Amino acid sequence: MTTWPQDGTRLVDATGGQGLSWNYPQSVDVTALTYSLDRNDGGIQQWCTGTTTQGYFSGTIGIYCNLGNRSPGGPWLREFDNSTGLGHVNGVMAAIDCSGWNQSSYFDDGVKSMVDAQGSVT
Repeated sequence: MTTWPQDGTRLVDATGGQGLSWNYPQSVDVTALTYSLDRNDGGIQQWCTGTTTQGYFSGTIGIYCNLGNRSPGGPWLREFDNSTGLGHVNGVMAAIDCSGWNQSSYFDDGVKSMVDAQGSVT
């Protein structure tokens, strides 16, 4: 999605936002955030911390969070600072494998290409 600046102000400058990581090792410390439907019906943000590993599926990384089977869409933040709530997105809750490990696409040159294609627009 592309958001155009309004009066010269980009959306991220007006609202704030996380950084973005790509091509980091498949083993990196992250804080995973989500609104798990298996915990408080998704009404309270949940998190887990750990070190990612090579994922179960090709082109993925994984982390075991034990947040239930319905924990969609939240970011996996590298260098997360609990006092500011900021870090660098290094993955996204996307799936859970048969052994309970959460899976994310591995952010590689494809993510960098997407960022480069957007330029300074968003």
